[in-house]
Amino acid sequence: MKKLCFYNFLLFGGLFLFATCISPYEYDGLKTMGRVLVVDGMITNDTTVVDLSWSIPVNDELLQRDTSVFVADAVVRIETNDGTRFEKAEYKGRGKYAIPNGVLEKGKQYRLYVSADGLEYASEFLSPLFTPAIDSLSWRLNQKGDNIYVCVSTHDPENQSYYYRWSYKEIWEFHVELFANGRMENGNRIWHSLTDNTYYCWGRDSSITYILDSSEKLYKNVIAQKVLTKFPLSDERISTLYYIEVKQYQIRKPAYDYYSNVRRNVEQTGSIFSTIPGEIKGNITCLSDPGRITVGYVEVATMVEQKRFFEDLTGVYLPPVQDCAKNFMYIMYELPPGYEYYFLPPELSSSPPIWAPRRCVDCRERGTKNKPSFWPTENL
Repeated sequence: MKKLCFYNFLLFGGLFLFATCISPYEYDGLKTMGRVLVVDGMITNDTTVVDLSWSIPVNDELLQRDTSVFVADAVVRIETNDGTRFEKAEYKGRGKYAIPNGVLEKGKQYRLYVSADGLEYASEFLSPLFTPAIDSLSWRLNQKGDNIYVCVSTHDPENQSYYYRWSYKEIWEFHVELFANGRMENGNRIWHSLTDNTYYCWGRDSSITYILDSSEKLYKNVIAQKVLTKFPLSDERISTLYYIEVKQYQIRKPAYDYYSNVRRNVEQTGSIFSTIPGEIKGNITCLSDPGRITVGYVEVATMVEQKRFFEDLTGVYLPPVQDCAKNFMYIMYELPPGYEYYFLPPELSSSPPIWAPRRCVDCRERGTKNKPSFWPTENL
């Protein structure tokens, strides 16, 4: 029997699509029921963040009826099996809700409750997993010696679970090849100094998919040097100073299986219609209509975090070959396309300005001047 598919939106780190396929019989019911709720989140210590969206069907009239992706008017709260409710969810925009719930307690079970479009939904009650600490953040070269791997290591002597999930944010300081002495902004001449320049900048990035691993088949519950991200030795992230902060969660096997299948669908190039297997249904139920299709999995686990500056990475940095020194231009009046001032003569000077490609003199092409307050270097 041919199946029909609809798009689900995964909001983790960005907007991604994956597809779920259902039978024509289920689809007839879906046309009657309307939109399908998609839930992505994890109940954790301190503050829980949950993303809510509506699926967009691949097929005909439902796509015309439902054009809004993000769920903006839901009631969202965390509940415990003893009746406690954490109800102060703050809407952050783009379907994101933040719920301050404090410390997860042993002996209690937690679930996520959502009311949207006149219907009530909830995840299953789960006892919290207490995630073990991160042992280390490290880096290594691959065998060819042309890529850097940034890695995390951990272990769990209590053997609560053999499954793990990570996410990260990274910041790096870099500078362009040439220090321009000035620039023009709104007709004003601005002279560059160490406190006002386009030479030093900061770049930022974060993980955009689930990072997962399991120690189930190992002799000990140890994760050694799990790769979080990689980049070539010529990447400017390691040119001056690189920093990463990593969050770690221990998860259950059903969560691991669900996240693995979602990740596989997201990452498959040209295979957006790949089906999440029918046995991986997530753990979200529509309380108002138990037969209604819902998508998502809500795990309950504490989060641990570790942060690190990698000062030693600059020692393996291999600067790419630049052509900036070969592309100077001396033009008196007109700004060449794609060029910026390298040398700005004083006013009333008869000397022509010296121009260079913008990428050579203006770091704002690839980053910002927003220096983190905790950054250790004195550069601005």
